[in-house]
Amino acid sequence: MSRERAPTDGTRPPPRPLRILVAATAALVASVAPTVPAGASPGLSVTDLTDEALSATDLAEALAGEGVTVSGVSFTGAETAAGVFSGGGTGEGAIVGFEEGILLSTGAAVDVVGPNEADAITTDHGTAGDADLDALLPEGAATRDAAVLGFDFVPSGTVVTFRYVFSSDEYNEFVGVGFNDVFGFFVNGENCATVNGDPVSIDSINLESHSDLYRNNERDEIGSAPIDTEMDGLTVVLACQATVNAGETNTMKLAIADVGDGLVDSNVFIEAGSLTTGPLEDVPGPPQNVAAFPADAAALLDWDPPTSGGEPDIYEATCT
Repeated sequence: MSRERAPTDGTRPPPRPLRILVAATAALVASVAPTVPAGASPGLSVTDLTDEALSATDLAEALAGEGVTVSGVSFTGAETAAGVFSGGGTGEGAIVGFEEGILLSTGAAVDVVGPNEADAITTDHGTAGDADLDALLPEGAATRDAAVLGFDFVPSGTVVTFRYVFSSDEYNEFVGVGFNDVFGFFVNGENCATVNGDPVSIDSINLESHSDLYRNNERDEIGSAPIDTEMDGLTVVLACQATVNAGETNTMKLAIADVGDGLVDSNVFIEAGSLTTGPLEDVPGPPQNVAAFPADAAALLDWDPPTSGGEPDIYEATCT
């Protein structure tokens, strides 16, 4: 199966320059603060691994929060496919739903920077896929352009959690047609990035499936893109929770890849410092739309689904 792509003859806007948040930028943002909703972002800023000052070890250490130490870091994939970001925002008008963290992409990480101006943004690295991600797919499907960050970690407790957002330019036109880019967070070999047992992807969270976990940013469908990112759709803030061995070495593998071909990019944002020990606090959300909830999930409050482009809510997915 093949699919039509956006023209590559120069009609697509050129790559946006990397925007580093410096004091002057902060001063400018402050000067217009009265017109900007609380928690809104001035825009995403991304630095990838082509920057000599940034390493894969920096990415892993950026994730580690209270009660977690990391070591033995490795990265497989194109250097432009991984990096750090800031400007994600945390409230009304937020892009991601948490301010900063690391970013893994099937294409160029810098291409998440908004606004949404191009159709089917693509960087085909021509690199290999990943066997663990292949195992999450239907028989016969295969990955390519994998970006994989792996490391060992020693937690002080028996449960670890971390928060993430999946985004893709494959939304919404490629849902259900076999090009669902895939990612996984493998804690001691088990994927905890799931929803009702299925890997989180454009096929499992979209306008029709678990739409309460989806934020539509497709400008051709809703007139204008409400979220300041190139991606056509994002999940709300999701969370993984996994049982681990306290005081011992555990393994973490964070991976994302194209499926079916190397075209049209997807990304996963992971919050800085969110890899911590101990269960997540209760968060609002419908239990039927996540992999699992803690034992006291029945105490969750009433919940209303977000509208397109609305403020991100937070949900919890677990593996045990």
